[in-house]
Amino acid sequence: TFEHALKWLADNEDYHPDAIIYFTDGYAEVPYTPSRYPILWVISEEGIPDDDKRWQTLPGRKLRITSS
Repeated sequence: TFEHALKWLADNEDYHPDAIIYFTDGYAEVPYTPSRYPILWVISEEGIPDDDKRWQTLPGRKLRITSS
């Protein structure tokens, strides 16, 4: 799930990344832990469509990779 990394970062205040980047198809549960860092979601070409509710609720910026 996407939740584990965000929860770990929330619990480990000594670690300070510049950002969090998820490379994914997006077909997992949307995380509920708020992030203290910017998030970029890199969604595969076959991943969730732009009009999917999950796409709309993923926190941060989203980018789709396409082969063309």
